Order: sequence, then C-alpha cells, then structure tokens
Amino acid sequence: MSTTLRQPAKRRAVRLTRTSRFAAIATASMAGSALGELAGGSTHGYSVLLVGALALGALVAAGRMWQRNCFESRFAVVVLSGLIVAGQAMVAFIGSPSTGSVSWTPAATMVVVFAFLAVALVVADARERPVRPEHPYAL
Repeated sequence: MSTTLRQPAKRRAVRLTRTSRFAAIATASMAGSALGELAGGSTHGYSVLLVGALALGALVAAGRMWQRNCFESRFAVVVLSGLIVAGQAMVAFIGSPSTGSVSWTPAATMVVVFAFLAVALVVADARERPVRPEHPYAL
C-alpha cells in the first residue's frame, strides 16, 4: 500500500484594489455605526444580541476583505449589509415586538448609508477585476 502525498493547492494572488479597501472601510463604519446605535440605548431585549452579532460579523468581514479580498468576504459583506438594512427598515416601519414603530434616527440613517455604500463598492470592485481567460470550466 503506497501513500501519495498531496501537494497543497496553489493559491491565486489576490488583487487588493482601492475600491476593495474603501469597501472594507465602509463595512467597518457600518458596524461601528450599528454599535454606536446599540450603545445609544435605542435597542431593547433580544435585538441587542442580534445587532451585536451582525456588527461583529461585519467587523470580521471587513477585516477579511482588507486582508485578502476573497469571494467569501465580499459575499459576507453583501449579506450582512442586506440583513442590517432589512432590520433597520423593519424597526422603522413595523417596530420591534416589545414596542411600536420607532422614528428614523440619524444613527439608523448612517448605518443604512454605509451599508448601501459597502454594497456599491463591492459591486464596483467586482467590475474592476479582470476575468481570467483560461478558466478551467469555460467551453
């Protein structure tokens, strides 16, 4: 019985662009604004844990995007931004279960603006990237 050693997979060089760096900054700013809103006392009950978890996830995604700018970090930024915008909209229009609808605060506006900015920058970064002509699955 022979054992063959598997060679480690070659990692492609990741291209860090200015746009990806600005997207990471916008994502970290979105997380900071969400944490600032959390510290402001406008969230209650279980929503404190939810906002904290989303903000922590956004900080991790921003750090990973700054460092590697891989597909997973871009995907996490887009998903977390969408979740944060949806949560802000639901709180503003429907309200949380313990309270009625809450007026739109400047902190909530900043969170939504940074979320849209992060998504727009991720899309712009994707358009900047060159497509590899020797794609192994191309027909």
